[in-house]
Amino acid sequence: NKTGTGGFGFTGLIQQPTKVAQLRGLYERAAGGTQSSEQLAGFGFGADGSKRNLVEFLAKSHRFAELTSKEKQSLEQFLFAFPTETAPIVGFTRTVHAANLKSVQVQGDLQLLMAQAELGQCQLAVTGSIGQQRVSLIYHVTEKKFVALGTDLESRTLAQLTAGLRGPRAVLNFLALPPRE
Repeated sequence: NKTGTGGFGFTGLIQQPTKVAQLRGLYERAAGGTQSSEQLAGFGFGADGSKRNLVEFLAKSHRFAELTSKEKQSLEQFLFAFPTETAPIVGFTRTVHAANLKSVQVQGDLQLLMAQAELGQCQLAVTGSIGQQRVSLIYHVTEKKFVALGTDLESRTLAQLTAGLRGPRAVLNFLALPPRE
């Protein structure tokens, strides 16, 4: 019987061989974990992604019905402990505009992104619009400045960069990318 599962699957509820998902990327699926309405994360758990976190997934699964709530929380912590070889900051993004620039949360997130880049955990990219100009920059950790890509725009500090956030169309997206090898 050739099922294409390579012997590493199981027969699920629909009686069809299914590959078991790896455990080391579960944090990417977590849809919760943030109080900010500006951030979207993950795509959930379960076949349809409707469970926001692992505890909710375990609570609705017949396979884990016997576990107590505390045991489900402990299982979630164990599953999130699998190594990923990728720093947790990678993929984190923060959109900054005139209305949220002064927010303590936004300022903290920007400092976190820059600090993680300086530690070599990520490469920090910035894209967006300042005035009528589209910008694409990379944070240069030794200079502690944002260097423009593909334009003659001069490199800028964070303060210089965010000073241009005036008007409804001025917006910057800060994104932590995997570090360069």
